[in-house]
Amino acid sequence: MFRKFKSVAITYSTGGGDTPTLENSDLALTDASIALDFDLYNNSSAQVINYTTSSTGAVTVSDNDYVTTAVDPKNQTITVTPKTSVTPAAQTITVSQEADESYKAGSATFTVNITDSTPIPTHTATFSVNGETSTEEFEEGADIEFPENPADVNDKTFVGWTTDAIEGTTNDAPEFVTSATMGQSDITYYAVFAYASGSGSAEVVDELNRALTGVTGTSYSSWTDKTATSSAVYAGQSAGGNEAIQLRTNNSNSGIVTTTSGGKVKKVALTWNTNTNSARSIDVYGKNTAYSAATDLYNNSTQGTKLGTISYSTNEELTIVGDY
Repeated sequence: MFRKFKSVAITYSTGGGDTPTLENSDLALTDASIALDFDLYNNSSAQVINYTTSSTGAVTVSDNDYVTTAVDPKNQTITVTPKTSVTPAAQTITVSQEADESYKAGSATFTVNITDSTPIPTHTATFSVNGETSTEEFEEGADIEFPENPADVNDKTFVGWTTDAIEGTTNDAPEFVTSATMGQSDITYYAVFAYASGSGSAEVVDELNRALTGVTGTSYSSWTDKTATSSAVYAGQSAGGNEAIQLRTNNSNSGIVTTTSGGKVKKVALTWNTNTNSARSIDVYGKNTAYSAATDLYNNSTQGTKLGTISYSTNEELTIVGDY
């Protein structure tokens, strides 16, 4: 008797039972977050990372441009050595482990910080005052700090620093240096002294008005390189309303400064415009290095010493005490 069937399904077994379930890798470095710091300038030596694992899978470290590594599976350590001639940077490096019969493949990471603390070169700034010198070291690119203004010499007043030594006397003012940064070599600055006007140490008055500033109308403008009677050079930021030197009341950058000294200041006197609010006042500052712009007056590090205040309702002049 014949049996008829449409299809047959046959099942085969290819192994010795069910496929085992693998445990997750337990590869771990000594700390949860390891960062190694290498300083190229100090020729940092190799450092060692310890790791733990229950797996027998091979442990390897990813290739990178910053360090070489050596894995010791017996002692479960990784020796990390910095390469030379590399650019300082930070790099995350991966430690990988292959799977074995019980554990899945796994990985962990650590960070390498390559730094270079090579000292910035320094050079000497020499300050020569009437043949007497003093020196100070500054790093390349650092602002040079000029000493306080020297005392008068032979009835002459200090007017500025120059990089060119002056032989004898001259009526021509040199190019003064009011600020500088240290370059790649030593430098010498020479103190320049001059009479305030003519011969001897007679007093001279500079009258500053709207016409001298060259600013008209109520729009504020900056102006520079203005001179009056003395050797002083003035700069500022002001408007010209009411044919006067119009300054802002606060929170701005208007004012008047000297970018080249005219000698030792003795007095500042104001003629107030009649349209001025009676509560207005003017603060006067002084220092022993030249100002660069009116904005210097609004910075604690450049404004100098407050010498006093001239108030519209109480006084019109200020006598300066001290050497400024």
